Amino acid sequence: MGLESGFVQSNGIRLHYLAAGPGAGKPVLLVHGNSHCGGVWAPLIEDLAGLGFRAYGLDLRGHGYSDKPEDGYDWASIGADVAGAVEGLGLRDALVVAHSRGGGASLLAAAYHPGRVRGVVAFEPTTPLSRAAPPGSGGPPPALRLAERTRRRRTAFPSREFLYAYYREREQFRDWREDYLRALVEYGTEEVEGGIERLCPGWVEGKLFEAMLDEGPWREAPRRDTPVLLVYGERSGRLGPGRDPAAPVTRIFPHARSHVMAGVTHFGPMEQPDEFRRIVLDFEAGL
Repeated sequence: MGLESGFVQSNGIRLHYLAAGPGAGKPVLLVHGNSHCGGVWAPLIEDLAGLGFRAYGLDLRGHGYSDKPEDGYDWASIGADVAGAVEGLGLRDALVVAHSRGGGASLLAAAYHPGRVRGVVAFEPTTPLSRAAPPGSGGPPPALRLAERTRRRRTAFPSREFLYAYYREREQFRDWREDYLRALVEYGTEEVEGGIERLCPGWVEGKLFEAMLDEGPWREAPRRDTPVLLVYGERSGRLGPGRDPAAPVTRIFPHARSHVMAGVTHFGPMEQPDEFRRIVLDFEAGL
């Protein structure tokens, strides 16, 4: 099934998306995590389209073929970007399915811009990180260390096959199903003279990590009754005694439910996509 490619104006910038499925199908907006792209969801877009949904994979600002302005990588802006995409695409009663930083942005979109989103499935949504450095470290907060590291991240590679092999050797990609990893490589890069380049520059990732320290939009968000399902990976490290990763979300969405996906890391939707699709469809059927 071929994927359509298009652009939508949102929050003063142009965002790129991929789409498939009948125009009259129930709308599903898929939002990716940091450094990924809407195309990472290509296998799920095609699956949902085959089931009669109208599915969209959105490139967040700074990612894929969306605009890459110098600013606007704060929580409020990317949340408004997602809400603006829903409105610009003319989606009504959309189900939003999101991962990591896209999950946090989608939850803020549902909180500050209600009315068009009928439910959110967020796999390990990113929420504000602590400004405190680890005890005894004497260094900056982890988010700022990550920001500096991502600015130095390699962006150019000889070929997509080289990048696929390069990713496969890294722990975070080791358990991804092949079609999802190939989708990330295909849609997350562009051909340039002498090879390919990733479509998310390191400076964008750096700005996103810096912005994760801002708790304001989360602390000030109004409470909402929008149905929310939070999914966590059993092996991600976010769960454990004394940890409640859902707390920043349930302050806004007090009726949010949580589910633990067995045997997966922070990249569960890419590691066990059939199980994740089942979770999404079961949630959608209950709306």
